[in-house]
Amino acid sequence: MVSKRMAQLSMVMVVWALSVGAERGQTFTIRDSLVLFGNYNELQIVTPEGAQLVHPVIEGRYNLGYFAYPSIASQGPLLAWGFYMGWDATRPLHKPRFALGIYSRTNHTWKTYGDFDEIGDTGISTDGSKVAFVARRNDRMALMIFDVGTEAMTEGPYQEGMSARGTPSWSPDLSRLAVQISRPDDSSFVAVLDLKTREPRTLGDGSYPQWSRDGQWIAYRSGRTCVLVHPDGTGSTTAMTLKDGWFTQKEFSWGSPVWSPDSKQLLLNVMKNGGPMLDVILLDLQTGRVVTKSKSGLPVFGWIPYRSQ
Repeated sequence: MVSKRMAQLSMVMVVWALSVGAERGQTFTIRDSLVLFGNYNELQIVTPEGAQLVHPVIEGRYNLGYFAYPSIASQGPLLAWGFYMGWDATRPLHKPRFALGIYSRTNHTWKTYGDFDEIGDTGISTDGSKVAFVARRNDRMALMIFDVGTEAMTEGPYQEGMSARGTPSWSPDLSRLAVQISRPDDSSFVAVLDLKTREPRTLGDGSYPQWSRDGQWIAYRSGRTCVLVHPDGTGSTTAMTLKDGWFTQKEFSWGSPVWSPDSKQLLLNVMKNGGPMLDVILLDLQTGRVVTKSKSGLPVFGWIPYRSQ
């Protein structure tokens, strides 16, 4: 099932690369904010002062452009991204290698960790101290927890059905993760996973959960609806449902809802007509107002405070 999803995502990425991935200027700025965009071979860190391009350690287009989604810490200069590290002739079938990359925006340098057959979407904690992701090694999937301070990599309480897709999202106190778990029929649900008790609490059918900065809400995608729910499973509400135009079919895509630093707004990636045409919209949760921030541009993966130096 994972390989099939990787192949499907890869074909989408080929179209993306040919049509919009190589172009510039398909991003936007937000006052007093840093916004993280990306595609399969580069990230764009965009502030009101300009844009910085960040490339992986090794240039490579494994599986026609497999793309694990990145994440950025709200506090401190770090971002996390899992990427290709080259082909390994010592492995069966000459499998490629993947690693976790930690990038310092201060030093403009990468440090890489681990050695995996597949690596998934990274979830870095708000304070930048921990990174969670699902990875595969020797045909075994595992939830990995990386401690940035000690550089120690340990296994967390993996749940059957967790795959490389779906960015794990940390609670503010680092005791829990919001995760995506797939069923055998390819449907999925989101849950809060307690790292101590190892027990998941189901929140609802959907994918790509993301914890708000204030810890009060988890936002996730459920079909063409963006849902909000409290971490204890109460208060579930529809934040927004996409509506098609005369000639346009829309769906949420490309990762999790992205919370504003004050937990009052969301950035959402919206794919049109199942192809490479992607808009980013801004949803105000208090008023319900929707603003299109970019058209046919790059997907967004992070929104953090920024002050001019």
